[in-house]
Amino acid sequence: MLTPFDKQRRLQTSKDFLELVGDNIDEICDQIVTVDETWIRQYDPEFKQDSMQWTKKGERPPKKFKVKKSASKLMATIFWDSEGVLLIDYLPKGTTMNGQYYANLLAQAREAVVQKRRGKLSRGVLFLQDNASVHTARVSRQALKDTGFSEIDHPPYSPDLAPSNYFLFSNLKKELRGRRFVDDNQMKMAVESHFEGIFFGRFEGVIHQMALPSTARAQRYKTLYNSSVLAGTLRSRQAFVKLSAIEKRARGAAAAPAATGYEGTR
Repeated sequence: MLTPFDKQRRLQTSKDFLELVGDNIDEICDQIVTVDETWIRQYDPEFKQDSMQWTKKGERPPKKFKVKKSASKLMATIFWDSEGVLLIDYLPKGTTMNGQYYANLLAQAREAVVQKRRGKLSRGVLFLQDNASVHTARVSRQALKDTGFSEIDHPPYSPDLAPSNYFLFSNLKKELRGRRFVDDNQMKMAVESHFEGIFFGRFEGVIHQMALPSTARAQRYKTLYNSSVLAGTLRSRQAFVKLSAIEKRARGAAAAPAATGYEGTR
């Protein structure tokens, strides 16, 4: 459950983003680069709903055996923007994802922007990441500063501000679910093939979808919160309650708790 401080921070983040966007939402969205990590498994069984079959009246459905997820998996770190995927890194098995490893990825991401998005760096990159410990480590912070990217504030427990969760990864997992891969190379090829098949405008649309709720939320609750504080009555608590309701309407699954580190499995 969000604390009053968390709710206030979400409100302030939305207000700050509203001021940043102004009347230039297209330009701002073009500047955004975001990143997140996810596990890719050699075999991830379908959900029960995904494997449902039609049967004739009176006919018994086929028996299905419980299938477990494969223990063999890869961690993929994906940097992307409104034009598509910029960089995919697969954590080598036996390697731990820590601040130094992530700092090296940030340098690679900067180079990917230079090589694949001509002029984007000079126009300014707005960088969106969550609050995982590897992202907030001192060495990671310094590396981000060295890239020249400007970080967009990401308040805790905000899946609606993490497009990788509700768009990129959910669609990727849905396509890979139920498929068996013989090795890591086959997994990587499937991941990259999936992203190559996504229509260019889909990435752009998702970035805009992320931005628009932030601006609308700020406009809606700025007046409500300010007036309630001035009134000094129960309305201040009502404003917080309304703000917390955003969590229930967030697109996609709730963001997973940040881990202290990630390790590639053998």
